[in-house]
Formats: sequence, C-alpha cells, structure tokens
Amino acid sequence: MNRPLVIFLGVVIATALCASEAFSQTPPPPATVTDAIFRSRWEGLQADQINTKSAEAMAGLRPGDPGYSYAEGFANSLLSGLKIGPLDIHPGLSLGWEYSTGGNSGTTQANSADSSFFIAPTIGLNYEREIGPWSVSAAYGAGFRYYLNPNYTSAGTNNQRNPFTQSGQISVSHIGDRHKLTFRGTGYSGTGYDAVTGTNVVQTNLAAAMDYSYTLATYVDIGANGSYTLSNNQGAQSGSGNGNLGSYSAGAWTEWFATGKTRWRLELDTGQSSQTLQNAQRSNINYVQTLVSVDYTMTEKLRMKLGLGAAYLTAPQTTNSQYTGLRPRYTIEADYDPTEKTSLKASFGLLGTALQPDFRVEATWQPRVNTGFSIAVYQSQNFSLTTVNQVQITRGVIGSVSQRFFSKVVLELSGGYEQIDNLSLSNGVQAGNQQPFGFASANLTWNFSNWSYWQISLWRSGQSTTNNGGSSNNTPESRATVSFNLTF
Repeated sequence: MNRPLVIFLGVVIATALCASEAFSQTPPPPATVTDAIFRSRWEGLQADQINTKSAEAMAGLRPGDPGYSYAEGFANSLLSGLKIGPLDIHPGLSLGWEYSTGGNSGTTQANSADSSFFIAPTIGLNYEREIGPWSVSAAYGAGFRYYLNPNYTSAGTNNQRNPFTQSGQISVSHIGDRHKLTFRGTGYSGTGYDAVTGTNVVQTNLAAAMDYSYTLATYVDIGANGSYTLSNNQGAQSGSGNGNLGSYSAGAWTEWFATGKTRWRLELDTGQSSQTLQNAQRSNINYVQTLVSVDYTMTEKLRMKLGLGAAYLTAPQTTNSQYTGLRPRYTIEADYDPTEKTSLKASFGLLGTALQPDFRVEATWQPRVNTGFSIAVYQSQNFSLTTVNQVQITRGVIGSVSQRFFSKVVLELSGGYEQIDNLSLSNGVQAGNQQPFGFASANLTWNFSNWSYWQISLWRSGQSTTNNGGSSNNTPESRATVSFNLTF
C-alpha cells in the first residue's frame, strides 16, 4: 500500500471522524504475543487499542452488551492539551537511549552499532461531536522514532530503520425513533518485527463494521450487519511474508426479547477469508451460515450466550473435502464479574470460515487500588503470509502485573508465549510448524506530572522461527531503553 496514501488516510480519520472515548497515557496490553513483539518499539498513543473488539464482534454489538462501551478510565486519563472546538490535540516528545543485542538479520554487531540515542515526536488527536441524531467521534495517534546512530540496525534498515507508526479509529451513529445505524472503523500502519516470518515488516491493518437495527414490534428487532478487514504486509526479507490477508461478511438478523433477561436471535450471513501473496498466488474460503442463539442474563454478575447452527464452506483452490461442505457451527460466551475487583470473560466457538475452534479467556484482578493482574489464553487462525493454501492456527498466553509505588512510580511486568501450527488445505496435515516464541518485559515509570515522566524498559524476546524449508532463524533479542517523555 502506498505510504503517503496511508498517512493521508490517517489524517482524514483523525480530523473528520471519531472515537467516543479518550486516550490513556498507558495503552491497554496487546491482545496477542505476536502483536506485543510487533509493537514493542512503537511510540505514541495507540488509538486503535482503545477498544480491542474485532470487526466481526463490533458489527453485532448493541447498547448494554459487554464490550459496547470503551474501557473504563480512558476519559479520566485524557490529558489537557490544546483544544480547538471539539478537537483535542495532544503533542508529545520522547528523548532516549536504546541498547540491543540483535540486528535485523540476526548477525553479530560491532560494539559501536549496538546502541543509539533517539528522538521521537508524537501526536494524539481526539474529536467528538453530536449534531441532532448524529453522533461523530474520532481518535488518531502517530509517532516517529529517529535513531541518531546511523550504524544501529536493530530496529531495521532502510525504510524500516526509523519507524513511523500511526493508528486511528472512527465511529458514526444515527439514532431515530425506531432505528439505529452505527459504523465503526479502526486501522493502524507501522513497522515492527514479525516473529512469524522472522524479519521486520511494514504492516497496514484496516477494519470496518456496520450494524443497522429497526424495531419492528415492541419486542422484535430486525437488522443487517457487515464487516471488512484487510492486512497489507510489505518489506520482509526476500519477499517472504509480503502480501494481503482479507475477510468480509454480510448478513441479516432478527431478535426477539422474550423476557427482560432473555433474548433470542436468528442470523443468516455469508462471507470470505482470503490470502493474496506477492507472486499473485491466491486462495480463499467462502461460507454461508445460519445461527440461532440465546442471550441470557442469569444474574447481575453473570451473562451467558449460546448459539448453534450450520455453515456450508467452499475452497475453490483445493479439492480436499475435509474442510469443505456442510459443517456444524456454534458459539459459547460468558461474562462474569463476581466482585468489583475481578472479572472473567470467555468465548469459545466455531464460526464463519474457521477450521478449528477459536477461543479466548481473559481474567483481571485488582486486589488493591494500586495493584492489578491480567491474563489471557487464546486460539485464533488466519491464512499464512508465506505459503499459499495454508492456514495458521495460533495458540498463546499473555499476562501482566502492575504495581504503583509512592503514588507516582509504576512497575509493570508482562510476558507471553505463543505457538503457531501450519495446516495445509490441500491435504489437511501439519506443514512446517513454527518454533514457539515469546517475550518478557519490565517497565518502570516515574511520573513527575500529568505531562512528563521517566521510563526504564527491559525487553527479552525469543523470536525463533522455522520456515517451510526447514531452516532455522534464531534471533533472540535483549533490549534496554531509557527515555524522558513529554505528553501535553
């Protein structure tokens, strides 16, 4: 994707559209280990992480559903920057020093190339406005880290060397007497280390979702929804990992509010997941699906959702019938908040083009005001960026512990472990699985005020991968960063 075009789209998102909540100085933890490694050098506020719901999930969210509102506390952490009407502007600047044991290609570096000072300007924009029945909001964050040592290549070389990163989200809604229309989009573009392909890549991810609902009768709603995602990857060594991954879905639904605690829903939708590699090789999986689900609020602290249905899958690029034809579909979700300090969210399901069940279990615990724990276990899947007609099954665990000392000092420890299995659609067997990889990090932040802080970060990642030819690329990295940060 053209880089100036990406920048232009980001600015348009920031100034013309939305995000109904504000930025946080400390963004929420990444959803996966792969994402944590990829974003480990990113600067600035991450607007696309204010709400981490996927496009498919966003399309079905409604007021009162868990995840419909943004993470609590973001509005309280909005910094008092420059305000022009409904637009909040938050410039920032980081000055620091970075040391790393690993270069871009995994080769041994000279001592003069293992560290560098850096300068990183950032910008954060937040926009909110209501005009009659329309509600519009937008968020945008961007940062550029410039390394002063020209021999320092741990962050990449050429156009990957001084990463420019940006992210944004938009939200537009129209509410009438009997209907509601919502549109939401998120996106980011940036450079980072891709542990799957074993090299630095420039990645642009876009997601959009729409949901329309109409009150047909007192207890009956009907509606339609749709979603679209695109991941463009460029810049990997020897072209490995270049290409696009995409998906779309569209459907209609009807919902019956049987009681104040129970609602039934019938859905019919269709969609596709696809891969397009740099050599024009392409494969895709198509589906038509129907699902009947019941959403039941058992208590004020426990909500359950169960769904059962069927899908018909086709994969034009393969003659293997193991993953095509008529397939069962189901979903199980639970949100449980036993106390004000503890929450548990779980989802397990086989939907759309999935070949194996997806699941995610998240738990948070805040035993004291200044202490917090979080952990997530997950499995997801997508097409491979290196091999045509191949799906990657990703399993992992990621967690963090945070502790505040003396009101202004915060220590955060985080880490994760991930395994990726490659599954061939052609013969339905395992093919060239990735070696496991993970990371561990420690961040110590000393806040001088609400606009300035010191930060010391230690990072260790075991970024070991095995390509489909069987060769190994073992490039673990240890990194230390010291920085002084200003965010107005």
